Order: sequence, then structure tokens, then C-alpha cells
Amino acid sequence: MSVYQITYYIAETHNHECDHDHQHDENCNHDHHHHHSNLPRKIKSLGAWANIMPTTFLLHTEMNSKDIKLALDEVKEDNEIFFISQVTLDNDGSMHPGALAWIESRLK
Repeated sequence: MSVYQITYYIAETHNHECDHDHQHDENCNHDHHHHHSNLPRKIKSLGAWANIMPTTFLLHTEMNSKDIKLALDEVKEDNEIFFISQVTLDNDGSMHPGALAWIESRLK
């Protein structure tokens, strides 16, 4: 079994009355639509997981990265992107100590 890091990004969509492209922080009285993704739910269904950052999961699974991608593609919407990378014991970071221990316990 392997551990993979899956990071995703969801581009926000919104409707507005003005005729130009702009950032959300510009003021033109537009409504924001905050997208709720099916990606986290799908990731959680693929094996043991840890949500280590707001849009980053660790996944312990027998699947390979290509199979994970195919599974996520089933629920991915057009405004979503993701990246999958296999995690090794050569890792470190400034995060909850339990996350690093979680990785180590699954890779040994």
C-alpha cells in the first residue's frame, strides 16, 4: 500500500451585472456562488485518509496515482483541478505532528 498526497483547487464562480472580468474583491454588487466539491467525499471513499490542510488530503490505498485520478475524474467538475503525488518517508513540514506520524506509520 502507498500514501498519496492529493491537493485540489476549486475556482469560484459568480454572477454579476457589470460587463468586465474582475476579482471577487472588486465591488460591482455581484452574487458569489461558493462551490461545494464532491472531491473530498470521493477521496475519503478510496481508503484511509487524513485532511492535513484545507484542500489537501493524504490517502493510504492500494490504488496507484492513475487509478486515483480516474476515480476523482468521475466527480470532478470543470472548475476543479487536482494533483496527486506519492509520499515517501523523505518528508517534513510544519504541520500537526500527528500528520507526520500518520504518514510514517503507514509507510513502515
